[in-house]
This record gives sequence, C-alpha cells and structure tokens, in this order.
Amino acid sequence: LQQAENALSDHQIQLLLDASGQRQALDLLATMDLRQLGAELLIRLTDRLGEDALQHGIVVAALAIRLGIGIGLPLEELLRLGMAGLLHDCGKLYLEHPEVDAQQTDLAIIRQVIAHPLLGALALSQLGTLPGDVIDAIRVHHERQDGSGYPHGGQGFIMSDVAQALAIANLIDDNLRQSSHGLAMAETALHLAAGAYEPRLLDEAIRVIQQARRNSPLPDSSELKAPDS
Repeated sequence: LQQAENALSDHQIQLLLDASGQRQALDLLATMDLRQLGAELLIRLTDRLGEDALQHGIVVAALAIRLGIGIGLPLEELLRLGMAGLLHDCGKLYLEHPEVDAQQTDLAIIRQVIAHPLLGALALSQLGTLPGDVIDAIRVHHERQDGSGYPHGGQGFIMSDVAQALAIANLIDDNLRQSSHGLAMAETALHLAAGAYEPRLLDEAIRVIQQARRNSPLPDSSELKAPDS
C-alpha cells in the first residue's frame, strides 16, 4: 500500500485522481490477493525494469479504476481493472530488449516489444489464478477498435470495457511520464484516438483530464492544447 501511495503522489496523477478517487483506488488495490495476482511476476518485473515499472503499473491500475468508477462499472470489474493495470506489462519480462525508443530501427527488437501483450497474457494464463477477462484485457491493451493498434491491428476489433479502460489509462500515463505538460499531451492523444475506443470511455477520460488541467497551478503549453471536439 505504501508503494501505491508513493506512485500516486505525482502532482499530475493527484490532479487526475481527486481525493475520493485516489482513496477508492488505494482501497481496492489493498484488497487484492497478491498470490492470486502472481506476486512473483511483479517482483521479477520490478527487479528487471526497476521501481519505475512497478509505479507505472500502479498508476495505470488507479487511472483505470478511476475511469471505471466514472462510467459506473460494478465493483467486480473495478477489481479486475486493478489486477490488469498492475500486471499489464509483465510480458516485458520475456524480452531481450524490454524498452524501445522512437529512434529504434531494428525490426527484430521492435517485433519483440510489439509481442509483449501476448507474452504477458500467455504467462498469466499459465498461473491459472486470474479471471479470463483480466488476461484478455492484458492481451489487447495496445489494440484499438478501429484496427490501428497492435499486435493484431484488425479492423472491427471488439474490446471489453475493462480492456478499453486499461488501454486508455496506459495511454494517459505514457503521456504523463514524458513531460510536465503530460496532461495536455494526454488530452490531445485522446482526441486523436476518436474511433479507437467507445465514446463514453473516451469522453470520461477527456472530462477527467480537462478537470485536472483546470485545477493545475502549472501554466498550460499553448502548443499542446487539445483541438475542439
């Protein structure tokens, strides 16, 4: 629980998770059975990629829960969002090069990174302790319903609410981690993702980010302002 509180102490994360939302996320994370979750995988992921990887999982879990609360998902699905968020990148354990930057041109390395959702889902399915929809959400957390995601990228790809909330939360945190203007970057990314996810989930994510930006004492970057919807 202390690690979760530390991960959620970032200024931009606190703006996104109002006091009640942060408390709800922490309470849900605290109830999870780490033995069921595969604590060994979490430990190995942290050992391999550092505390940053664990913090990313915690933040994605909390943001996904926040989105789930916003669209009225039941408690059972909120718990599954927490599970999926914590473990969504565990497939990177099985990669020789778990991280890749935008300048990477080695196709073999890029293909490995693209495969990490499938590898994670396979490893978790072998545990035999996680709900199937948690594993499915992890398997498709880089997919998009308009076919622009990976590793499959098929048109008409159908994703559950849990899978979409996980994917959107991951997209948000990926932008937050890049810059002090991460909120603006995340909002722009969500506007550009129109058609990739269900409108009610995208609309809720954009609403939460816009509220956070209004509450932020930091000046906004004019270059990163989101387009009018």
